[in-house]
Amino acid sequence: MGVQDSRLGPLVTVSGTAEALAFYTDVFIAPTDPQLVLKRAPAAGAEVEPATESPEVVLRDPAGQRWALVGATRTG
Repeated sequence: MGVQDSRLGPLVTVSGTAEALAFYTDVFIAPTDPQLVLKRAPAAGAEVEPATESPEVVLRDPAGQRWALVGATRTG
């Protein structure tokens, strides 16, 4: 039997559920194409983080969560 780590808390905390649900529904439900997600996310309120040495594109949604888009590439 293991000991539960009391430091672990919720992985995601959302205070404005209506805003978060609207964002996730608008951006992530239908599209499976990472380029389409990258195009739709800023229109739904996400910020694309500045480019780094990593090849992945990272978004920060209106609730402050970070999302790495596997397979997306930056354009322009």
